[in-house]
Amino acid sequence: MWRLLFLLGALGTLQAASVSIEIASPGNIYASQQNVADQGFYVGPYTLVINGVTLLGLCVDFSHQSGVGYSWNAFQTPVTSEGMNQTYVYQAYSGDPNVDAITLQTYQEEAYLYLQIVATLLPANRIAIQDAAWSITYSAFDISNNPEAQLWAAAAMDPANYQSVDLAGIAVYSDVNRGQQEFVSAPVNSDPIDVVPEPAALGFVAGLLGVACITLRQRR
Repeated sequence: MWRLLFLLGALGTLQAASVSIEIASPGNIYASQQNVADQGFYVGPYTLVINGVTLLGLCVDFSHQSGVGYSWNAFQTPVTSEGMNQTYVYQAYSGDPNVDAITLQTYQEEAYLYLQIVATLLPANRIAIQDAAWSITYSAFDISNNPEAQLWAAAAMDPANYQSVDLAGIAVYSDVNRGQQEFVSAPVNSDPIDVVPEPAALGFVAGLLGVACITLRQRR
């Protein structure tokens, strides 16, 4: 059992302002098995220190690399329908007339996965959820042979799930110099539990698994 107890005010008002961020651990310091690796990479949730406050974060960027002890300044951007122009997804789609909608939906999906990964201690769940998160924002991250990650990606992209996420306090942390990985985090006060994708997503993917090749919507 663990709890993160702190006030939202400790982080200040959520806006695209610069904050300091450091990776304190490549794993969940509140879990009995703190660090979990998959294919040579640690998976989340990672332990971050943001403006001096310890938080768990979901890495949503596989195109950069960060490590323990790395510190940098990051834009802190709330997940809203506009004003997310400092995020990596927005930058990738800046020329698209639907950039605001694409950005919002992508981070809503990642926010859903963030809430799932901080709610579980099971290494297998953490691996699947992390892989799903990377697949949503990075097309080169292949989960075609990972049915558990496919389930989580499908659950995240189900409007019934991502549109129901309470986004209050959830923010995206993007390196101001675009050199470090991007994270989703929030003040969390909950106990980890075993989590599974929502039933609607399970039924959806069950049908897809009968097809020889499963293609998930991915960015880039």
